[in-house]
Amino acid sequence: MHTMSWLCVLLTLGGAPVRAEEPPSAGPSIARSTRAQTADEPPTNEPALDAQPAIGEPPDARPVGKEPTLAEVRRATLRYAGLDARPERSWARRTRWAGLLPQLTMRVSRDLGRDEGLSRASSGTERLDVGSDEDLSLEFKAVWQLDRLVFDDLEMRAAQIAQTQHRERLRLLAQVTSLYYQRRKLLLPPATAEKPGEAQARAVALEELCAQLDALTGGFYARARGGCGHR
Repeated sequence: MHTMSWLCVLLTLGGAPVRAEEPPSAGPSIARSTRAQTADEPPTNEPALDAQPAIGEPPDARPVGKEPTLAEVRRATLRYAGLDARPERSWARRTRWAGLLPQLTMRVSRDLGRDEGLSRASSGTERLDVGSDEDLSLEFKAVWQLDRLVFDDLEMRAAQIAQTQHRERLRLLAQVTSLYYQRRKLLLPPATAEKPGEAQARAVALEELCAQLDALTGGFYARARGGCGHR
């Protein structure tokens, strides 16, 4: 009887530690397997974060150092110079239609007068009568110059100003195009090994051309490529 009791006690004490033990945590192995699966996954079709945008995208989306196109530089140059709207195309037409509008004039006049008269009563006495007059007149006049519908001298002035702006527009476009391609030539890799100091001279020339283009475009060029201090 005592032997059976001690055996039950030993079995009870001996089994407790076994039940209290817990299996090892699977966290690290799961993490390792997850990383392995992630590394083995096929590449997705999502674009890379450093992919370069297309030419038509806004300047803010360009990666640093990407050159703007010549068309963008030309548009920015004309916009900064105020020569992109071309209002002179409608000046001649608007000058002729102005003949339908009358020229209005208004005139205000005021006249002051003094009257003096001598009157004699039946009794023989004389009396001096003094009076004053005040006249206020308003005059409105409208004049139409219908001959301006056929030809107006202002058309010649409008044509001269239009020609001047056209020449200035062509001059700016030629200047910015020349600077743009001078910079493009310097960006090409040299055909032969550069001598000492030529790389620095090339870098200075690139910065100078970038500064000139930036001045002509009102700051657009440097913003579009992220600055002038690098290629």
